[in-house]
Order: sequence, then structure tokens, then C-alpha cells
Amino acid sequence: MLCYIFIKPRESMQRAWLPLSTDSTDNQTPVLVVNLSQAAQEKGGPILNAMDRQVPPVTNIVSPLPAVWVISMLLCLQDYFGVCSEPVIKDNVVVVYEVLEEMLDNGFPLATESNILKELIKPPTILRTVVNTITGSTNVGDQLPTGQLSVVPWRRTGVKYTNNEAYFDVVEEIDAIIDKSGSTVTAEIQGVIDACVKLTGMPDLTLSFMNPRLLDDVSFHPCVRFKRWESERILSFIPPDGNFRLLSYHVSAQNLVAIPVYVKHSISFRDSGSLGRFEITVGPKQTMGKTIEGVTVTSQMPKGVLNMSLTPSQGTHTFDPVTKMLSWDVGKINPQKLPSLKGTMGLQVGASKPDENPTINLQFKIQQLAISGLKVNRLDMYGEKYKPFKGIKYMTKAGKFQVRT
Repeated sequence: MLCYIFIKPRESMQRAWLPLSTDSTDNQTPVLVVNLSQAAQEKGGPILNAMDRQVPPVTNIVSPLPAVWVISMLLCLQDYFGVCSEPVIKDNVVVVYEVLEEMLDNGFPLATESNILKELIKPPTILRTVVNTITGSTNVGDQLPTGQLSVVPWRRTGVKYTNNEAYFDVVEEIDAIIDKSGSTVTAEIQGVIDACVKLTGMPDLTLSFMNPRLLDDVSFHPCVRFKRWESERILSFIPPDGNFRLLSYHVSAQNLVAIPVYVKHSISFRDSGSLGRFEITVGPKQTMGKTIEGVTVTSQMPKGVLNMSLTPSQGTHTFDPVTKMLSWDVGKINPQKLPSLKGTMGLQVGASKPDENPTINLQFKIQQLAISGLKVNRLDMYGEKYKPFKGIKYMTKAGKFQVRT
């Protein structure tokens, strides 16, 4: 399923972003080719995984502006359908094209906020689909969204809720490479703050942090007043209605990146003989007393390994003799009894010793912990008289976490 999207560059956009091609012979309108089917088949799952920081659907970009717009488009589709996969897009192809029509006005990016788009194009439901089939109507709204006519285009007017609440999720993903001695080769943190705000009226929020100087390379939602962040390091904003990403940030200073887990390993391949030894132990390191859960260990073994006879003290393991992939589902780590996996490896007779030992890749998550040390100080609301319910949740998870053996 190919979707050709034509983006007309405005002069102001060219000044705000990078210039278009300087080739005087190239006067064509930039074209963005999105292969929805191929993108959905990536890893057999969703098109967009925000924490992967990859946008696989983009196959050809003439201008740097469309990449920003495509990310907004995919986030909107994910908000519309819950998951953005090939079957979902095929089942809702009419709605997808209606949304794209509203997001682009004669080739210019126009509406990118999902709450505004949901007033223009109503999200598909089973009941609405049945009614549209019987009556021949569409999901297109009858009225122009009120937010489009205000100075706050990301929020519709006249919002009312019985229960007023604002939730913020601080999610951090740690990428690290650990050498065989346990020292950190490189480490960095990619973080986001996702919000779910359901507040009546037109509230004005301020969010302050205990240690805002930790944040580097920060990207904000358009609702954030950037000048106040520059001067006071306080997030001041009128929030969109519903779910949105308030900001994303990057922590690259290695002295600020704590490594939450460690791996003890002993892997040996004999020069002669048909057996090798394999033993690894996983334990918590700097977790502030929080529990590490959802731990998964994978390792690509050398081609000379025919089979593995291993015994886990916790969880289950598998070894594929064709792909040589070892996978160990550990689960939750108990500091009082560290999980271990040990045993022997069957090696190919006469094969030379591998040049290097395999690397170990870890996946894990830690609830109620931001590994960078970022903490929200307080959340205040102005412009409305009621008292909302406020909640902050932290989570750390592994990105590309690799241990060399």
C-alpha cells in the first residue's frame, strides 16, 4: 500500500528548517513516499515505536520538513486506532485518507493535533461503522473544530469533565555498552514525558522539576512557552485535551547515567574437545531499592556451537540450533537470590576457537524510577477554581543494553 504525499515548501518553512535542494534545475514539489504495508511488516508489528526512535515508513524524503510531519501523522494514527499496523490500516483505509486530507491543506501541513482531528474526523467504532454502512454517512464532522479558530489551536473550547485529572508519565530508556570487566564504555538516556490531561475549561499549568539542569537536547510540544523554560527552567503551558507528549529529552553525560543491572559471566571455548562452559548471573546495581522486572537475556552464539545444555535457577530458556540464538526469560530479580544460567555447550569437532566471545543483550524495566534522577517538584494550575487530581508515574526500561564478554 503506497501513499504518495505531496508537500509544498513555504519560504517560512524553508527558513525555519534546512533549505531544500539548491539545484536550480530541481523545481519539483517535494514528494514523500510512505509504504504503509512494508512499514507495518517491520518486525511483524506496529509501524511506529516511539522509543525505537526510528521511522521506517519513510522511503524517500526530498525535504527535511516532511520527516517532522510524518512523525506527527503516525502519532495521530496511533492515537486514532490504538495500534498502527497493516491490518488496522487496511480495515480503516477510508478513515486514514480522511485524516490525511485534513492534515494537509493543498499540500501544506495544517492540522496535526489529534484532539482537533477527532472533531473533524470521528474515530471509528463498531456502532459508528454499522450506522455509516446503513445510512451511507461518513465520519466527517458537521462543524469546524472550535480550537481551529482560537489562539490555542491544540485545545478545543468548552471542555467539561465530571472528574478533572492530569497524569504525567516520565519514561526513560537507557542505552549502554558494558565491557567484560564491568566498566561502562558508553551510556545515554532517552526520556519522554507523556501526559493525559482531562481538565474542564482552559487551565494554565506549570510543571517544575527538582533538577531540571539534567535535561539536554529537549524537544517540546508546541503548547510549551519556551521563553519561560529558558529563563526559569519551568514548563508553562495550556495543555491539549487528552493524550499528548509534553516533551522528550536526552541525557548523554556518562557521569549522570547510572547502570541499574550487572551481569557476571564466564564463557569459555576450548581449543580442543567438544564441550565449552557457559555461566551468567544477573543482579541489581543502582536501582534505589526498586525491583527490576521483565528481565530478558539474549545472546547470539558462535556458529561452532551445536547445542547447549543449561540449567536456569529461575525462569525459562531456549536455544535455537539453527539461528544459534540463546534466550532466557528471567522475569523479576530477587536480590536475595540472584538468577543464574549455567551449563555446557556442545561444540563442533575440529572447529577453531571463536575470535571473540558472544555479547549479551538485556531487556528490563523498573517501575517508579527515573534512572537519570529526574524528579517532578510540583504541578500547579491557574485560570480555573477547581482542584484537579494529579498523578506522576516514573518508569525506566532498557533500550540497546549490551554486555561484552
